[in-house]
Amino acid sequence: MDTNPAVRESTVKAMVSLADKLNNQNLNTDLMRHLARLQGADDQPGIRTNATICLGKIGCYIDPSHRQQILISAFTRALKDPFPPARMAAILALSATQQYYSLIEVANRILPALSPVTCDQEKQLLP
Repeated sequence: MDTNPAVRESTVKAMVSLADKLNNQNLNTDLMRHLARLQGADDQPGIRTNATICLGKIGCYIDPSHRQQILISAFTRALKDPFPPARMAAILALSATQQYYSLIEVANRILPALSPVTCDQEKQLLP
């Protein structure tokens, strides 16, 4: 991983345009691992936010047999991010990819993860 935050951020943004051109291994294994690392542990909140946005935009290219697990895990993790725009990105990404989730997963994993957001202190996150 690059040590320069600007390069990391530009790479994440570029993946939205490149995802449909990647082979299965690069997209579903390498890119998912890289985005998970950036989204969960990067010290730059903007990069964590953009990793979530990227996943929301490229969700349609992820292998359908793993898509639901990858996206739900990523977005529910982002809902706990201390950076408010990252939490907002998670809400918007869940909405943009809602067609990929079973009713059982919505009831058991997504709604419980969204519940704390209803009491969020950030006004932009509240309805």
